[in-house]
Amino acid sequence: MSTCIIIPARVKSRRIPKKPLVKISKKDFLLLRTFKKIIKNFPKEDVYVATDSKKVIKSMKPFSKNLIMINRNCLNGTERCSYALEKIKKEYKFCIIVSCDMPLLDDKIFSFFRKKVKS
Repeated sequence: MSTCIIIPARVKSRRIPKKPLVKISKKDFLLLRTFKKIIKNFPKEDVYVATDSKKVIKSMKPFSKNLIMINRNCLNGTERCSYALEKIKKEYKFCIIVSCDMPLLDDKIFSFFRKKVKS
């Protein structure tokens, strides 16, 4: 059973503009730290970033080729991920959405998901 993870990364947020690109260390920005956390637990080739921003695409390009530009207005991250899933050529049985502002997600959560999708 194959599972993908999609990270919606919207730059045009009202509450925190450019949130995915907010620097959290000299080397990392929020989205990148979240991405690194995820790929410790899931295969990199099954992790995608869905974004409305060329800046996010440019910033993530050195780390991933699974970058999907969302060129339409979506109401929320779930809708962005649904649109991105249509663009992914590989077939997946399950899709997990992880917000770009989750760099502290506990590894136990990923273990839980892996167990659930296997049963």
